[in-house]
Amino acid sequence: MFLIDAHNDTPYRMYFEQSSLYDNHFQNSIKKQKGFRTLLLYAIFLDPKKTTDFSSPLSYFDALYDNFTKELQKNAHHIEWVTDAAIFPSSQKQQAILTVEGGSLIDSLERVDYLFKKKIKVLTLTWNDSNHLATSQMSGDSGGLTRFGKEVVSRMNALGMLADLSHASDQTFWDVMSVTDKPVLVSHSNARAICNHPRNITDEMFLQLMKNGGVLGINFYPPFLGENANISTLFSHIEHFLELGGENHIGFGSDFDGVDALPAGITDFSSFSDILLEMETRKYSRKLIEKICYKNMMRILA
Repeated sequence: MFLIDAHNDTPYRMYFEQSSLYDNHFQNSIKKQKGFRTLLLYAIFLDPKKTTDFSSPLSYFDALYDNFTKELQKNAHHIEWVTDAAIFPSSQKQQAILTVEGGSLIDSLERVDYLFKKKIKVLTLTWNDSNHLATSQMSGDSGGLTRFGKEVVSRMNALGMLADLSHASDQTFWDVMSVTDKPVLVSHSNARAICNHPRNITDEMFLQLMKNGGVLGINFYPPFLGENANISTLFSHIEHFLELGGENHIGFGSDFDGVDALPAGITDFSSFSDILLEMETRKYSRKLIEKICYKNMMRILA
């Protein structure tokens, strides 16, 4: 089965724990993807706690970027680095798209161009900290998308970079929706109606995402799923979005290697086999399985 996972933090762990992409003790590796043809969005996460160890946010980004791209080159017989998902189904290798999580790196429009030249496809506007682009949901700050943030979203639209609104405050979400002329990604968030966590999105937000043509990736982190989270809990979120008419607007954004816990029944990337089995047990049509597993994400990443 083809599979797209819209968010994992493996580049962060690889750099700080000095491990490889092919085989490691993390939640994700090329070896753990065996049995699937994958396209993964690998996030270069700008951790505020780590940024102070570098001379600047840019030097932090460059260090993680250089480390990860060297690993991609080292494993070129297994994986190819792409910016366009259109060739995904015809590829004979696993595929990687690079993203940046945290807009604190962006201090000018030229920095957006820099990322684009570095083959960054997606920018998550905020992490848990607000920045000069927008306010984040977990910060509790008010204000939404700044004037500069609007300029950045416009430049991203023009270049073909996707704005990712996971971690963004509710106000930032609505502000981006009012200015973007391209579909957006909500790479790793769930349904607030099922689990009332601020990192999840409301039904109204999801309906707007559908109008925008965007896609949401289901996050596997237990606090975003609900109490005593397991595979069935994960499907509660999937089926809630399906009930809202979201067949063409959901996929997966596991958050592997960015979380310290996983639902019962999910241990690492290989557990996608059990998720697929659950889809079949629930009598999902082949068409629906393909949409959730890869076609919806492929549409906005192509």
